[in-house]
Amino acid sequence: MKIYKTIPCFFLMAALCGCTTQSIEDAKAIEETKSYAYRYEYETDSAGEAVTKIYNEKPTYDENEQVEEYQQGPLSNKTSMMKFIKMNETFEYYDCEFTVKEAVATRNYNYAKEIIDDKYIDEVMKYFKKQIAYDVDGNLKEDDNRTVWIKIHMKYNGNTSKNVNMCSGFVVKKDDGKLYPFGVQLFVDREERFTSSKDNSIAYCMDINPEDEYDMWIGFEAPVVNSWTYYLEGSFGYIFQPTGYTGYLIELDIEDRG
Repeated sequence: MKIYKTIPCFFLMAALCGCTTQSIEDAKAIEETKSYAYRYEYETDSAGEAVTKIYNEKPTYDENEQVEEYQQGPLSNKTSMMKFIKMNETFEYYDCEFTVKEAVATRNYNYAKEIIDDKYIDEVMKYFKKQIAYDVDGNLKEDDNRTVWIKIHMKYNGNTSKNVNMCSGFVVKKDDGKLYPFGVQLFVDREERFTSSKDNSIAYCMDINPEDEYDMWIGFEAPVVNSWTYYLEGSFGYIFQPTGYTGYLIELDIEDRG
């Protein structure tokens, strides 16, 4: 089996080896269509639990104004600074071997009941029911949007227990051939928000122990366009300027189940 390895170089990439609380300003991701702008903010509710809030704003303009569609800029670094791999290829990060096994897109969050481990499903469903992007039946309100479920196999080869940040992102190659940061990460099924009783649990962070080996699911929300190529950021823990990412990009073969 071919295993890809990387040694982090901190003047080329900013990846966290632990977990850090990120500000709302750093966490904002803006995505705009021709009619509406969506602002995603990661906030803490009254119970101290991190939630994603999505604000839907219709632009106002008069008939004499020219309206231009906003678009997040492309990645600023050269593609030579990325490590492109495919699903089912193994790469090393955090002293772990990671392999992306599946990528499925659905409109309804109840698909979680088919794939998430029984130990985590109750907390994951509570999380989804708080998200205003979904209606009471669990469907995304925006017809073009999908919840994208990504199955990752992880094997930890380290000798000590540690806490790691599994924050990730989508990158898409659009019809112009450029790479753009895209979508918003929703959850990691094994993250401490769902598994820990401590008051200061941090989104996307999880504990790993020597000899751990298991599958996990990461969820994203994003439109799925057939002509675009989608990638998962595999250099986990990057929380800085989205266009500055460097590291692993795993090309996804997304099965859209509608």
